[in-house]
Formats: sequence, structure tokens, C-alpha cells
Amino acid sequence: MIIHSASAMQYQVVQQRLQSPTTSPVARQTNSAEDKVTLSSQAQQIENGIARQYDVTNMSHTELTEMAKTLKDNGLISHREHMLMTFQLPTSIEAGQSQDPNIKKNYLENFQTRYDFAKQDDSDAVTTDILQKITGVLQSLS
Repeated sequence: MIIHSASAMQYQVVQQRLQSPTTSPVARQTNSAEDKVTLSSQAQQIENGIARQYDVTNMSHTELTEMAKTLKDNGLISHREHMLMTFQLPTSIEAGQSQDPNIKKNYLENFQTRYDFAKQDDSDAVTTDILQKITGVLQSLS
């Protein structure tokens, strides 16, 4: 699978750097015209399985949490990315109310919006980078 999205490409490059060459499911190919990131057959099978199981444009927070755990357990996202992906911000602070974790949302759009806002708002570089990686993961799963 060849990934052309900048966010997805950045995600794959960082994942390759974080994992040892013998265990990394990501392979990097470079040519003079453009950089391309390809997934090994193992990583591609894992991603395809996750993509078949979850719809990142229509999933609950409970499903997002399960998917993020699978991604982390298979080395496709880091612990930091897992934490930021699964942290649920409250939408309102009222006496004892919390957000329903079973309401379906478009998490691809949600993280893309958060990433775009972080870039425009000059948020800290670490958070912006992690949001970019998460967006790339979700794009590759959609």
C-alpha cells in the first residue's frame, strides 16, 4: 500500500524510526521524484483488519478506545499517540454529567479539525506533531 497523504506519510516515517529494522512493519522507499512510504505485508494485514473492523468516520469513543489499543499493541502507534487518541475531553461540565462513550462520531474529521486548529493556534510542537500522526493513522484506515 502506498501512502501519499502528508499526515499519513509522516506517521509512517516516525513509526519506522521508533521501531527496530527487524521488527518494524513499515518499510521506507525513497526515489528522487518523491518519498513514498510503504507498509510491509504484516503491517498492511494488521491495518486492513483494523480498517475492516472499524469505521473511523462513524464510531463511538468505546470503539475508538478498542481500536487505539489494537494499534498500540501492534506497534502502529506510540503510547503518547494512544493516550491523546483516547483522551476524551468533556463537552460540558455540569453536575455529574459525562459524555456518552457510545455516541457515534466522525473521529477522522474530529482529529483533522484538532490538528488544523493546533497548527493555526501555535500549540506546542509535541501535541501538534502527535495530532498530525493520529490524523495520518485515521486517514490510512479510512
